[in-house]
Amino acid sequence: IRLCDWSSDVCSSDLQARLVASGKTEERLRIARDLHDTVGHQLTALAVNLEAAGHLSTGPERDRVLACRDLSRELLAEVRGVVASIRLLPTDLRAELDRLASGLSRPIVHVDVADDVPSLDPVHVEALLRCAQESVTNAARHGNAATIWIAVEELAGSVTLTARDDGPGVDAITPGHGLLGMRERFQSLGGEVTWSSRVGRGFHVEASLPLAAR
Repeated sequence: IRLCDWSSDVCSSDLQARLVASGKTEERLRIARDLHDTVGHQLTALAVNLEAAGHLSTGPERDRVLACRDLSRELLAEVRGVVASIRLLPTDLRAELDRLASGLSRPIVHVDVADDVPSLDPVHVEALLRCAQESVTNAARHGNAATIWIAVEELAGSVTLTARDDGPGVDAITPGHGLLGMRERFQSLGGEVTWSSRVGRGFHVEASLPLAAR
């Protein structure tokens, strides 16, 4: 347990960041519970009632009822999938990045996570992973890159992810929803994201989160 002077701005910032991260995790779990307990329950009841109605119907009416029943089951399955994805936040950044790299043939993804990178809160692991995914997506779809290098290290009290590719690059960057959303995600966690590019020099992204926010 780290004791600190409560009058210290650093300690206050640390505590606030931890509370924000914890609050975000709790909010995700609350949403998952609400989806499961309300929407999931109602869709289950709807499917059961439509099944019963199907047995009481004949001809074209029965076909329409059963089609609605099948649709309600599909929606229920999607809701359960959403609930599962909300609950299962990534926890091992190195493993997630390796999985990202192994799932692609182009661009080739090289991952280097420094051994001294500490364990991170799942919310922050997810932010770094989404940054890497967005960088790879941009390199593939817009950058026409053959290779992208992703590195994670601890620098000056922050965990920093850099992604650079060997695409043709551009002199002027017009950020789309992906880059802007990435920046907003990191800013909400007390971090920052910058990007740069030059013709012939590919595209470069640098994203950092303060370690005090773990």
